[in-house]
Amino acid sequence: MPNFISEDQIEKAITAVFNERLRYRVINCYTPDPETLPDGSGRTDKMEVVFLDILKNKALKFNPDIPESTIDQALAQLTARRYAMSPILANKEVYNLIRDGIPVQYQNAKGKMEHGSVKVINFNRDNNDFLLVRCYCHPIMSSDRRC
Repeated sequence: MPNFISEDQIEKAITAVFNERLRYRVINCYTPDPETLPDGSGRTDKMEVVFLDILKNKALKFNPDIPESTIDQALAQLTARRYAMSPILANKEVYNLIRDGIPVQYQNAKGKMEHGSVKVINFNRDNNDFLLVRCYCHPIMSSDRRC
């Protein structure tokens, strides 16, 4: 008889690698009813794929001289829907914003207009927040009833 491995078992094994070896934080957003919130993510809608609280927290740390309102505008630009673009062009645009920073213009503390960019990733690995999100649990095949 073949030895079948369930999707849940594969996901748990991969999650362990990311958590234990790569030091990712892990949250499980599974809820029995897919529409149920809260799911531990802080989202207000399960259709949201960006955890804005985490992203904003890091953007504020990476850009201490840029006003919070400017960072909010930059994050809105980064997370805006790109329905009119092809998926390839949309991905390229978002990738460039993540890699290079989001161009902004703002008034500094002295009232002078400045040009800059809001960084959302730090290329020193230890300064970032790596998060793996689980959203799956098959209660019949899983011994972990908390998933």
